[in-house]
Amino acid sequence: MQAQASGADVIGLANAGPDLVNTIKQAREFGITSKVVAMLVFTNNTVALGLDVAQGIRMAVNFYWDANEASRAWAKRLMARNGDVVPTMGHAAAYSSVRHYLRAVEKAGTDDAAVVNKVMKELPIDDGFYGNPRIQANGRVVMDMQLVEVKSPKESKGKADLYRIIESIPGETLFTPAEKSGCPLTTG
Repeated sequence: MQAQASGADVIGLANAGPDLVNTIKQAREFGITSKVVAMLVFTNNTVALGLDVAQGIRMAVNFYWDANEASRAWAKRLMARNGDVVPTMGHAAAYSSVRHYLRAVEKAGTDDAAVVNKVMKELPIDDGFYGNPRIQANGRVVMDMQLVEVKSPKESKGKADLYRIIESIPGETLFTPAEKSGCPLTTG
């Protein structure tokens, strides 16, 4: 109510999961129709809210199942095995990281952590889910993010058609460079 009374053009939400879902539902009940921006939203949160409640919310995501051919093909295979549940950023990150690790083990010919770590940083992350992904010297994965907006029920072509991609945000503008991170694992 304070945010609404403030006259703010945008209301930012810094909670997640069920708390986020409840906050958005309450905001809608109180007639808050300003642009709501949420800092961490998974697709299952959007599905739980329903497009009628979630429509217009903006957020940054590193993965959206319907972003490109590679993400769509993988998501459709996963949904076919998972009761048509739309994959989240968490599903994609787990798949992508394990796949990348296994490729590094294969290339290194060993599962020695130091050797595999070095190979993982050298190998491109090539599953097609992320824009310009790479592993920094400090181990952080940096990638482009997508600013998305939840579609209205009228715009959606089906239960999994949730977001409209507004723009791509270059990872180098979002993440601290390894050399400035203060991480003792960063060399050079």
